[in-house]
Amino acid sequence: MKRRRPTHVVELDREGRPTRALPLTDFNAGSKPQPVICCRVADGPPHIASRQGTCDLCLERIWIAPSTADLVPQMRAPTLWCMPCLIEQLKANAQAL
Repeated sequence: MKRRRPTHVVELDREGRPTRALPLTDFNAGSKPQPVICCRVADGPPHIASRQGTCDLCLERIWIAPSTADLVPQMRAPTLWCMPCLIEQLKANAQAL
């Protein structure tokens, strides 16, 4: 079965709950970096067949799901982050406010 090309990303609220599907054209219109959040290899095996990559912040090995791998080439400025780096970034942004 052939996988379909992604056409949107899911926007999350502050608690990490999905709020809406955002078309790629709208998502790529901004100028900020576009973090892609992945799980670390050290945290255990992936739930779906995935390939490995590297977190752009801490250089730890991460799992990249097939749907994520399909989406990244279509993004304007993707950066791959692991979950612990995301938490650190959120804490730093909360302290800056």
